[in-house]
Amino acid sequence: MQKRGSRTRLTRFNPAVTKARLLALTCAATAACAGVAVSGASAATSASAGLAHAQQVVKQYSAKTTTYPTPTKPITHIAKAKGKTVMYIPLVPIAAFSIIGSSMKTALAHAGVKTTICNGEATPTSIENCINQAVSAHDAGIVTDSIPYQLAADAFQSASKAGVNVLITDQEGVAGTAGKHLAYLPGDINEPTLMADWIIADSKGKAHVVVGEEADSPSAISYITKGVLPEFKKYCPGCTVTTVDIPLNYQDIPSAVSTALNDNPSATYYDGEFEDQMQGALGGMQQAGKADSVKASFSTATLAGLQNMKSGNTVYAEMGVDIVYQGWADADEVLRMLVGQKVLTEVNDQPERLFTRSDIGSLSLISQAQASGQWFGTPNGFDAGFEKAWGLKK
Repeated sequence: MQKRGSRTRLTRFNPAVTKARLLALTCAATAACAGVAVSGASAATSASAGLAHAQQVVKQYSAKTTTYPTPTKPITHIAKAKGKTVMYIPLVPIAAFSIIGSSMKTALAHAGVKTTICNGEATPTSIENCINQAVSAHDAGIVTDSIPYQLAADAFQSASKAGVNVLITDQEGVAGTAGKHLAYLPGDINEPTLMADWIIADSKGKAHVVVGEEADSPSAISYITKGVLPEFKKYCPGCTVTTVDIPLNYQDIPSAVSTALNDNPSATYYDGEFEDQMQGALGGMQQAGKADSVKASFSTATLAGLQNMKSGNTVYAEMGVDIVYQGWADADEVLRMLVGQKVLTEVNDQPERLFTRSDIGSLSLISQAQASGQWFGTPNGFDAGFEKAWGLKK
């Protein structure tokens, strides 16, 4: 079951990992390595039809989830997984990844599987150490979150060759690397693309947008080049869209955003690919004197961005996904690997929601609410569906 949205890509790589190295890795996997300006000249949809599309998307995704997608294909012989251990390796130790890890731990416990957590600390050395630790401990599985294969390629291959089941989530697959014990569960372009639809609807199809692209992995690049830019091109002939490369070093983000806005004085929107750049981007908007005239939006909504929105500051909209659900979905896929089944290729809609100033007042913006999943629908309204697919409930 592949998951829609960019999942929880919430933090950036350590600046010690040089940008040159990361761009070399990403450019090897995709041709898109530079900023792109999009005009409406070759748009495939009329302005009115495009606006109608965007308005419908906004209406649909502004509502809470009423039904949760759960696997349609059962896991057979779930008892084979009992007593085994899975290591969860997030890119960095932050609250959102902690929630996913905790959710996955709860889910796997239902099948008698133990979960350990080792933080990747955003460096290849730490990531490799975590993977090697799992191999040495004879763990049955490894689940990584938001870590490009290229940052620990040798360790990933060594683990899979040792018979450890490796599930790489939130990253596009690298050709020739998947096999019996290594699989990918990629995020996709949906979440940032939906953010583009909000901008089209809010601007009535006449936005001038600066998009902050984080070109530090093939997946991050593809969310823009295959999702955001084509969405504007197809549905907004009256929009002008320019991308700006967001630096890896947090301290350099304000300058990059300020320069981009000064170079595009008619810009009316700033769309950050991920919320992790929010603090720096908002600083850049202030430096450029645009904090009151440019509307900011971000994908991968967390407590920080939603609190900014509710306070009436610069953030006007965010897209988010139910990270509690993500933990169960990750558990489902790694359980399939543990019992010798293939990961699912069917696509199910992940719980996603658009948050705007018009509905933010109804949300409880505390950490407990974020950890419960209540922003998206009924907390844990999907547990029974997963357990049924695993043969643990009728």
